[in-house]
Amino acid sequence: MQTIRTDQSGFGALFLAGSAFVFLCSVPGLLAAGVVIPTIDSLLLSCAAGGVTFTLLFAAGHRLLRWLGTGHRGWYVALGSIALMLAYATRLNAGGLSAVFVHGLVAYFFFLPAIVGASLGYLYAWRAGWERDDPSQIETAVVGQTRDTAVARPGLIEADTAAYFSGPLRVRTSFSLMILSSLIGGGVLFMCRALLVLKGEVEMLADPSLQDIFQHAANVSLFIGVEVIGLTLLGIVPMTLCLVAGHFSARGLKAKSVWAYFGIGLVAPFVIALFSMGLLASVAETIALPTAVSMALYRLFAGLEPAPVAEDIIVSDSRSLVAADHPRRQFGRVIRSSRHE
Repeated sequence: MQTIRTDQSGFGALFLAGSAFVFLCSVPGLLAAGVVIPTIDSLLLSCAAGGVTFTLLFAAGHRLLRWLGTGHRGWYVALGSIALMLAYATRLNAGGLSAVFVHGLVAYFFFLPAIVGASLGYLYAWRAGWERDDPSQIETAVVGQTRDTAVARPGLIEADTAAYFSGPLRVRTSFSLMILSSLIGGGVLFMCRALLVLKGEVEMLADPSLQDIFQHAANVSLFIGVEVIGLTLLGIVPMTLCLVAGHFSARGLKAKSVWAYFGIGLVAPFVIALFSMGLLASVAETIALPTAVSMALYRLFAGLEPAPVAEDIIVSDSRSLVAADHPRRQFGRVIRSSRHE
């Protein structure tokens, strides 16, 4: 099996994403739980240390998967989830961990990094891609196979280390990727909404100091964080249903572009709301843009697969094996009979 490529810039993106996650999620929660962070420098160092830990754990897992010779993206989903949870836990000392349990924040502190880490793991595997091929191999294979066959160019070309296909294609169906796309698309947009709410809350403070900003953000962030998690989880079901309907609609229209999937995702919630006699109109307005983003992400993540060949035909009369415009389908044979019969 092809292995996932090592992408140095991808590791840099993981470091930034891990550090940002620690800052946006764990620091306000720690402050609300009563864990004191003495200075802004220690705060930034703590966030950077969380990002470094996450990146190193992920890189070690990536090397292990390459050594095992597997490039299945599901392993990278699990790897990202475990790595971010462990990196997240290292930012909590004994007092912080006890505060998490005392205040009943276990789900908030460990469910969220599991979901975000899984998404980051898949994004790395998708962005890095599999090991690159050598274009000269297919060139040699095409020359060899066209010389040995009667057709000008066969649909499937077997090279030394890879196979290449030029037949009809369609977008692949993967329900697990639909759920992941709904999580990422909805989560990102709902997180942006949460940041705007936090910004508005901070602007309402009169002459705020840095400590006041952090403390106020801590007091508000837990409620906003729970709201973001709730909106994302509640939105998964209708968004995934819209993704399923939109995906098969795109197949029926033979649409494969990212923008086509985005447009279908934008319309799909309102079409489904029409069938509910307007009962789901407010839901459609809320999830329309997240669904469109999720549809575009799904198209990028899912990739293409060969269109299926025609199914097998059961023949009882071999005379039926003629083309649709064949004269025999238009003319019936005349059997002459005696007038007295």
